[in-house]
Formats: sequence, C-alpha cells, structure tokens
Amino acid sequence: MRKIISIIVILTAFYGISNAQWLQTSGVEGGNIKCMAYCGEDLFALTEEGIFAFRPAENTWKPLNIEGVDNSDIAFVTSLGKNVYAGTKRGLYHSVDLGETWSQANKGFPRNQAVIAMCQLGNIYYAATGESVYMSTDNGAQWKNVRNDLPTNIYIRAMVVIGGNIYVATYGKGIFVSSNNADNWEVINENQETNKFVSLSVSGSVLYIGTSRRGIYMLNNGSKSITSINSDETKKLSVSTIAVIGNNIYIGTEKGIHLTRDNGSSWTYCENGLPNSPKILSLMSKGNILYAGLETSGVFESSSYGSTWTSKNTGLKMNKIFVSSLIISNNTYFATTDGAGVFISNNNGITWQPANQGLPPRLNIKSIEKKDTIIFIGTDNGVYFTKNNGETWLHSNLPVKFINSLMTKDSLLFAAGELGIYVTKDNGKSWIKKDSGLVNSDINCLAMIKWKKKDLIFAGTNGGGIYVSNDLGDHWKYRGNNAMQTSVIYSINVINKNIFIGTNMICLMKSGNLGRNWKKTKEGLPSRIRVRSVANAPSNNLYLCGSTGFYYSKNKGKYWTETNIGMPVIDLYTILLSKENIFIGGGKGYIYYQKIF
Repeated sequence: MRKIISIIVILTAFYGISNAQWLQTSGVEGGNIKCMAYCGEDLFALTEEGIFAFRPAENTWKPLNIEGVDNSDIAFVTSLGKNVYAGTKRGLYHSVDLGETWSQANKGFPRNQAVIAMCQLGNIYYAATGESVYMSTDNGAQWKNVRNDLPTNIYIRAMVVIGGNIYVATYGKGIFVSSNNADNWEVINENQETNKFVSLSVSGSVLYIGTSRRGIYMLNNGSKSITSINSDETKKLSVSTIAVIGNNIYIGTEKGIHLTRDNGSSWTYCENGLPNSPKILSLMSKGNILYAGLETSGVFESSSYGSTWTSKNTGLKMNKIFVSSLIISNNTYFATTDGAGVFISNNNGITWQPANQGLPPRLNIKSIEKKDTIIFIGTDNGVYFTKNNGETWLHSNLPVKFINSLMTKDSLLFAAGELGIYVTKDNGKSWIKKDSGLVNSDINCLAMIKWKKKDLIFAGTNGGGIYVSNDLGDHWKYRGNNAMQTSVIYSINVINKNIFIGTNMICLMKSGNLGRNWKKTKEGLPSRIRVRSVANAPSNNLYLCGSTGFYYSKNKGKYWTETNIGMPVIDLYTILLSKENIFIGGGKGYIYYQKIF
C-alpha cells in the first residue's frame, strides 16, 4: 500500500510539473506608429506589424488582418466618411465594418503603387500615390488618374482639401494646388527657400506645411506664397506630422513635440510623460484629445493639450522586439529590450510601461545589473545607469559601445563587449581595460564563481571559446578544450559549484571542476537550441531557456524536459525568479510567468 501511495505521489508531482501553465503578462508593447486615423469612436494605428484598432468598449488594441496582404506592405491608413481605407503595395483596400473585413478598391490604380494620402471634396474622393493623383466619383469603386499637368518625377508626401482647393505637398518639387477638381495644377511656392515638403494640416482657411529640416510654414487658402512661423529651434527640424486643436498648433519632429499658441511667435516643448527626445511619426486630434505616434514607443495620449502624456499601448504588440534581460529592484521589475529601451512593472510583472527618460531611441540593450542602489544597463551605446529606480537614466563615461554583459563584485562593475572587458570602481566615472591574455576580445558573457578564497571570473567569447581570470580580470587564461577554441559562447551560468555554458557547437556543456573539464549535458534538448540562460530554483530544479523555449531538469542537468504549455514556441533570452514565480522574456516582446516548482 505504501509503495502504491509513493508511486501516486511521484506521478502526481511529475504530472503537475510537466503540465504547468505559463501565463502571459502584457509584455513590452508599442512600436513605430507610422500614421493614425479615427472612424466613429475607434482609433486606428499603422505599425510595422500592420493595422491595429483601439475599441473604447474593449479598452485595448486589436490587430486587424487584410487577407493576402503582408503587414510590411501596408503604407497608409485613413478614414473617409464611415469607411476605413488602407493603402498597400497590393492596392487600395477599404472596410465598411471598422476593419473587421476588407475588400479591394483598386480599379484604375497601377500595380505596385501604394496609396499614401487621401482626401474628400464634396462627393469626390482623391487618392495620391507617390507619383500621381487619382479621383473617384463613386465612393472608391473606380479611380481615374488626374495628375494631368503635375510635373514628372514627383514624390507626393501629403494631400488635403481647403474649401474648393486641393493641395498636394511634394518632396523636392514644392506645393501644388488645383481649384478645378484636379483638371489643372499650379505650383505656388516657386523660388522659396525650401521645396522639400513632407506633411500638411488644415485649420479653417489656413494650411500648415511641414518640411524636411526647415521647420513649419503656413499658407492662407488662395495665397501664392508660404510664410515661415518658426523659432530659431524649429527652423532646423523636420516636421513629419502636424495637428491642430483650436489655436494650438502641434508639430511632430525628430526631437519631440513642439507647440505654438500664437501662430509661431513662440514655441514650447511638450515632453511631460513622453520618452526622452522621442521621434514623432504621427499626430492626430479628436476633439480636445491629442494622440502622438512615436518611433518604437507606441501611442501616447494627452487630454491636457499636450501638457502631460500617458501611454496607450495595451495590446500593441512588437513582434520584432525581444526582451533581453529581467531583474527586480525595490519591488520594481525591469525588462530590457533589443531596440525599444527599458520597461518597468510596479505590479509584480503583470503590466509593463516604458521607462526611457534619458535614453536615446531604438536603444539595443543586452544586459542589466544592480550594484547597491544603482542599476546599470549594457547597450550598443555603452553603459547607462539610474539612481532613482528607472525614472531617469544617465550615460557613464565608458569610452566604448556594444556592451553585451555586466557583472558586479563588491565595489567593482565589469562591462564586457565587442572591444573587450572594462572595470570601474567608481560607478562609471572612470574605466580601466582588463584584457591581458585574451586572444579573442569580443566578449558575449561574464560569470563569477567563488572557489575557496578565490573569485574566478569566466568570460565567454564570440568565436574564441571561454577564458578565466583569478585576479579580478588583470590576467586571463584559456579554459576550454580544443574543440571549444572556435566556439561562440552564448551564456555562462554558475549554479552551486557547477558552470553551465551554452555554445554554438554543443548546445549545453557543464563543468564541475572550474572549467578544467567539460561534458555534454543536453539530453532532452533539441540539438540546435541556443541556450541563453540557466537558473536554479529553491527546490534545486534547474531551469533553462533558449531558442526553442523553456526546459527544466530534476537531476542537475543530466536530463531536460520541455514545458511550454500556454506559451507559443518563441526564442527565449532570460529567466528571472521572484519569490513565487518564474519569469521568462523573449521574442515578440513576450514576458510569461508561472509558479516556481
């Protein structure tokens, strides 16, 4: 009877582990918001992942699918009347049900020319590709080319209507206007100081014009010349997008959002709540609500005329971003990414918000490390740090870029990357290079093991195997076998007295004698997995994540079992253990968790 009970207990324990369910957090969300539109009460945004719709009743973004069209081929989204339109490389599509279904509206358009702007004058629709203007008198069923006397080799960037006039902005050829339904076109800014126009917006009878590196101009409807309304700062900026609310004119630039309330006599910078110096790709207003579409950081909303901003990214997935590392500091969870900066969570890792004040956009972060009360990140632009739990970031004085790994030892911080290993003892004010003996100075990862009274530091290289130092990095010696001399070492993890390394030649190897000997420990793992991290649970189970998902071992790594239930098979990069949960981060900005077992 005891034997039967024991067997049941063992089987129950094993079954519970092997069927553990991963739960999805919000993950890191945002993306490049190329353009936005409103239709009814729904907000639409175009990202590199396609078109998303924000339904107020659902309070989240929902991806929309145009059958047969790759998301990367969508160039434009807008609304005319009650219809939503999408310009793609496969032609123009429209939806009568807020994006749930789409049908082609291509008749008359040439192949492989995406619509990039649309407007409406009375009952006539106008659509612009990069080269031509088209019109439709039957709600988009058929289109006719009306470029007529527009010059050849033009690059149309925007199109709007004021009164009975149609205005077209081109890059390099100027502004054109038609007052007779596109039968004829007239250039209106010859011999002006700029002709590189990229955006248009209308307020009453005034046309606001954004330029490339010449700021913003205005034109009164019917006038033949444009007037600068720039400050000394804005006149050097590229104005990619413009929005108007009453007397407030907002311009989106490569250096954030600028506002004038007096038609350009003075300008202020709208930054409170936005990432540091964000590149603005799109602006849009609905009533008194202003929306900003950023590069990488998604959508932000302001109900205070731009004074303060909050992110509006729930459900806005970034499939090309991966989560590179996770840590916890003072009950705040940190996630670093490849291309979208830092995200934090203040509710135990369930939802995440960007925390990039002081960081440049599109920052590629490979590692994160806490030293006392300071958090450091290793990036493709060197090392940054925060002393206020992620509210603001500062750049350290490390003179090199491309840092892959960070590690602390007492007062020392080690930073390793493509140009070797550097050490600081004053929190980044000064650095010393430590690469004596390294034949390959392109370092992917660092780890330290305490052996007797010595601290041994291991460094994994990008194509040169593994090295060890017993004097805090002053001198290095090769510590792999002959077969590992050209290995790429993806990860080094020290668990008790064992060292685990993930390599490109043998997915996982283990040493129990400080790297003097190595043996394979990959039973149960796919042969081509890239092992990115190994962690030890309080139960002494080992956890492993890599390019094919998550695995665990109950026998010190001799055999591994996959457990990916509830999670798509994605490339995983990092493991974090909280008091109760395992967190894993990986491709597509995903962060999942489950109870520690």
